[in-house]
Amino acid sequence: FEVVKKNKFMVLGIILIPFLYAILYVNAFWDPVNKLENMRIAVINMDEGTEYDGEEVNYGDTIMDRITDDDTVQWTREEPSTFANGIENTDYNMAFVIDKDFSKDVMAAADGDPIQGEITYMVDKRKNFILSQYGNMIRSTFQTEVSQAISKEYTETIYGGLQKMDDSLRE
Repeated sequence: FEVVKKNKFMVLGIILIPFLYAILYVNAFWDPVNKLENMRIAVINMDEGTEYDGEEVNYGDTIMDRITDDDTVQWTREEPSTFANGIENTDYNMAFVIDKDFSKDVMAAADGDPIQGEITYMVDKRKNFILSQYGNMIRSTFQTEVSQAISKEYTETIYGGLQKMDDSLRE
């Protein structure tokens, strides 16, 4: 007890340092989902669109309209030049790049030759490790949104063509 009496500040430091570390650690991981609204995600639409049955189709625009309505994170439309040197040199935590042939690839299924549309996913794990882990959840959500948007538009396009064919046959 003699050592404790002489070094009160040292004992206090030994007690306080782990306590402060614990508070900072808990604060960093407390309710990270609500902190996602601060996450900046770029979406780059390079899709040139295509023509199907005499109508212009652009699934990249459809995805952009649908995803930027979601305010869970900060979705931002960006130009490809922003990522000329990679995502590491930007202010974004992650980015999705919709390929220039995306609509053409999706509509290839209507001709019986399905091709999977390409969307490139980039993440900067160095900025924030925890947010990069949540990036997988956001990536999954993005894929779901893309699938739903394409399914809806594709179905309307294909069935719209069938409806026109039905009307023609009736005439």
